[in-house]
Order: sequence, then structure tokens, then C-alpha cells
Amino acid sequence: MGKDFIGALIFPNMRNLRSWADQEGIKGKIDEAFLLRSEVRKLFLQDVEEQNGKLGAGYLKVKAFCVLAKELALEAGELTPSMKVVRRRVLEQYEDI
Repeated sequence: MGKDFIGALIFPNMRNLRSWADQEGIKGKIDEAFLLRSEVRKLFLQDVEEQNGKLGAGYLKVKAFCVLAKELALEAGELTPSMKVVRRRVLEQYEDI
């Protein structure tokens, strides 16, 4: 909304993230502090760069991202009953990020 670049909100699958962390020997509760750890940020940066590599023009690429410590929820109004993202709600909720 009014930005000169594409940003992404990443809502990780916590079960998969916990499995990855266990395999890597990374301990700790998965919370905001955990998601700021360099090895965790690197994991998501690699994913973002991989997806960016599939895109053509630079203006289509994600320039900034934020990994959030929760998944989208139907109960929070972030998903429709058919599990589609309610973009307007998510944009409003995370506008400050």
C-alpha cells in the first residue's frame, strides 16, 4: 500500500519450522526472537531468493520480508472458510510492518 517495492509477510508452518530447527540442532521456543536468529533468517532469505530467481523483471521481486511467529487463522478473520487469504484484513492488521 503506497510502497515503491514488493514486500512479503511470511507465515511459516510451525510444525515444519520446528522439524527444520530440530534437524539443525537449533533449540528454543519458536517466537519472534527465534525468528530473528541469523540462521533462521538465512533459511527464509534463501527461500525468497529462490522464488525471486524464477521471476523476470526486478520490479516483480520481493525486496523486503518479515517472518511472523504465527500462522494465518480463520478465527482471526485472516482466512475465508475456504482457506483463502483475506488480503485486505491481513494488510490492515500488519500495515505497520
